Amino acid sequence: ERYASLCAFFLGVVVLVVFREEINVQQNCRSDIGPGWCIVGNVSGLCSTVLWFGVLLPQILHNAQRKSVEGLSFAWSVSNFSASTINLFFVWRQKFPAYVVISAVYMPILEYIIVWQFLLYGDARRYRVAVLVLSALSAGYA
Repeated sequence: ERYASLCAFFLGVVVLVVFREEINVQQNCRSDIGPGWCIVGNVSGLCSTVLWFGVLLPQILHNAQRKSVEGLSFAWSVSNFSASTINLFFVWRQKFPAYVVISAVYMPILEYIIVWQFLLYGDARRYRVAVLVLSALSAGYA
């Protein structure tokens, strides 16, 4: 199934980043907060990354199965996509913990898929211009 390959792709991205970053729960720790709080922060960040993936991917699959975006907010989807796209370019310019890099890679992709689902499954006339403008702005920003 095509969604199995999508899951495999994202799992591959996570594995590549994990090995590239050699996840260390004391990575990027500030000396003034102590190692315990640093570990808590990094583990919490990793959990957040997993949870967001666990929220977005099933939503994409659910939308595709029922061929509908009913109940989703277009403004929320566009806002999330915009924020994650900005975050992606910011993250690559700095040194951040692995969970930040992982989510910076998959979040804009998954959010963009959801935005496009509004065009595919929603009122195309209503969303067409917004999706195309957003796509052009994102490409220009890149």
